[in-house]
Amino acid sequence: MLIGNQLIVRGECEEIVISVLFSLAYLLPRDCCTMVPYSHIYRERWECNFLGLSADAEIPATLDHGSHVILDVKYNPKPIHKKKACNHGNPPNSAPSGERSTPLICEDITLRVFKSKHHFQRSTFNRTQR
Repeated sequence: MLIGNQLIVRGECEEIVISVLFSLAYLLPRDCCTMVPYSHIYRERWECNFLGLSADAEIPATLDHGSHVILDVKYNPKPIHKKKACNHGNPPNSAPSGERSTPLICEDITLRVFKSKHHFQRSTFNRTQR
């Protein structure tokens, strides 16, 4: 990320995408991260090196595959402990029509990492296996 590469975190749930981006950005020196937390369109790497995308956003086929990593985030929307699942279409930390926002707690989140054109790694973090 420090030398002109781009990390793309893509997923359906805006809150999870933003959380993953900020968690990873925290590991870098402050001046090394230019972030667009969540967008519905691809942004060039000269605009940002950390990019959050909606799951339906298109990534250009002409993209240089050696200069980016794609992290697909999928989750089981079935909440545990009677917490609400993701507020699709609403900004993070907002609740629709006066409802009180609750933390997002899901049973498991699957992360798929793509480097270049090939599937690189798949990890599943299951909250119940801790």
